[in-house]
Amino acid sequence: MEDSSSFVCSVAQAHKITFAAVGRIGTFSWSLFISAVLEGVVLFGVTKTILTWYASNYLKGDGTSYVFKNYQNIEIDKNKAIAKTAAKAAMQVTTYFQSLDPDKDTLMNNHKLFKNLRLLLGKPAAENLRRMQHTDGETGDTLCLDDHQIAAIVRDVAMVANEPFGETWEDPVSLDDVVNLTADETCSLVTLMQLYQDLPEPKP
Repeated sequence: MEDSSSFVCSVAQAHKITFAAVGRIGTFSWSLFISAVLEGVVLFGVTKTILTWYASNYLKGDGTSYVFKNYQNIEIDKNKAIAKTAAKAAMQVTTYFQSLDPDKDTLMNNHKLFKNLRLLLGKPAAENLRRMQHTDGETGDTLCLDDHQIAAIVRDVAMVANEPFGETWEDPVSLDDVVNLTADETCSLVTLMQLYQDLPEPKP
């Protein structure tokens, strides 16, 4: 007779075998669940650190690791970001009047923007690019946009540049709106103006 599983086993004597389930039903534990989740998060963090270290030091020898390391370890220089935004904004004024505001009334000319984008993205530019890429007689497709598609880009540019003041794409877009749209994400033109608007005038 063996009683290792909480039942009597005596088949040879024609006894009836009675099985009895013995054990304990498990219960859900929030503390163990949260602990397992935290362990997974920590493991992901360690993995990211290891991969970043490897990518910063042991990628291809063509400078990939050096460039990746620079992106990962960007030095935050507030003064440089502010000065860079101001300098780029000043240089963009001349470009703005030449390319988007021929009337020099400080308002963006949507038709001029359309013409510039059409030269870059339209079918004539695509045809020229195809001829340059396939000088040996091969044929191929080059991506290009139709006029209504370029017009949609002009509409979106006007809407985004005029946020949050413009309600439609036909609302006028001013010089400072365009410069702020093309400014760096680190320091916009609005941020630059807010930093200096309360600067007191120096005493004589």
